[in-house]
Amino acid sequence: MSKIGLGGSCHWCTEAVFRSLRGVADVEQGWLAAQDADAVQGIEADPATGSTVNGALVAAGFSEGVIVHFDESRLPLALLVEIHLHSHSATNSHALRHRYRSALYCFDEEQRHRVAEMLTDLQSHFSEPLLTEALRYRDFSPSRPGIRDYYYRQPDKPFCQISIQPKLRALLADYGDWVDVAQRRTILEAEAELAPQSSEGVIRADHR
Repeated sequence: MSKIGLGGSCHWCTEAVFRSLRGVADVEQGWLAAQDADAVQGIEADPATGSTVNGALVAAGFSEGVIVHFDESRLPLALLVEIHLHSHSATNSHALRHRYRSALYCFDEEQRHRVAEMLTDLQSHFSEPLLTEALRYRDFSPSRPGIRDYYYRQPDKPFCQISIQPKLRALLADYGDWVDVAQRRTILEAEAELAPQSSEGVIRADHR
C-alpha cells in the first residue's frame, strides 16, 4: 500500500475527492507540514490567528490537507497527481495559500523525484504556471473525529452542496471510470437532491 499527502484545497473537499476513487483504502484528514520550508509559497503564516488551534497550526507551518493510502496497482500515482491538480486551483496564488498550500507531500526522496517529474509533464495541461510543489513530508496533525469523512457522512450539508458537490460533479465528468461504484451512487443521489434548486444555489469556491 502506498501513501502520499495532498494539499491545495479545503481538506473536506480534498478528502471527498480522493475518498471517491477506487483503489483508495483510506484518507486521513487534517493538517500537513513539509520538511522543506515553514513559509508557504512566499506567504508568511499570519501569527494574528495563533490564538486558535487552526491558527497555531498555520503559524507552525501546517496547511490543510489529507494523506491518501492507495493501491498503486489499481490507482496509478501519475493519475492521482493529475486528479489532484485538476480538483483545486493549482495555478492561483491567492491570499489563502498559507492555509491551502498547493503541494504533494512525499514520504521518501524517490517518491518526491517521481512526483516532481509528473508535475513537469502535467504543466502542459495548464495555461498558467503550476504553483504545486513536490515536498518532503514532515508532520501531520489529524482533524478532530467529528469532522472527518465530512462529505460522505452528510452530503446534504450546505457546505457539501455548495463547495464539495461541484468538485465531485467535475470528477465524475472527467474521471468517472475511476470513481468507486458505491461512492458514485452517493454523489448522484446528492446531485438529484440539488436538481430542483436554482443553479445560483450551487457555486464553486474558486480560491480553493
